[in-house]
Amino acid sequence: TLLHYIMEKLDFANTETEEKIENQVKNLVCGGYITQREFEAINMDGIYSFFKTNLGMAMQKYANTLKKEFSFKYLLDANEIYDNVSKDDSIVVQGIIDAFYIDGNNEAVIVDYKTDKVLVSPEETANKYAEQLKYYAIALSKTIGKKVAKKYIYLFDKGVTVEL
Repeated sequence: TLLHYIMEKLDFANTETEEKIENQVKNLVCGGYITQREFEAINMDGIYSFFKTNLGMAMQKYANTLKKEFSFKYLLDANEIYDNVSKDDSIVVQGIIDAFYIDGNNEAVIVDYKTDKVLVSPEETANKYAEQLKYYAIALSKTIGKKVAKKYIYLFDKGVTVEL
């Protein structure tokens, strides 16, 4: 929860160096948003490492289009998920996308952070979330009217990006 909060509050346009990242997090302590004890518990190296990945650098590059903690709710035809249901049945799908940005092709890129301990391969972990991100992509596309070009999961425990 704390790491998700930090990633939500960071100004990605100002994350070129470890010092800039750390200063932003220290400002969260000064502002009373997190405690000193929480600050000390943060794996700052994991955050620094994220911004050195291709995904982190892309999010920095497109920081002006970056949206974080994006809530959505939409109606999905039930037959897109279940067999043997009426075409008139719908399901409410709702969630919060950790982050997305609009790339140079004017297409959306979804990013989902995973902060749990990874006990299987990164690919197996990502596969567990593939369907979730599929529905995120449908919801985002319908909400913003843009194609979702890519979906990524970033595993903080391993420092690995997996594209779905």
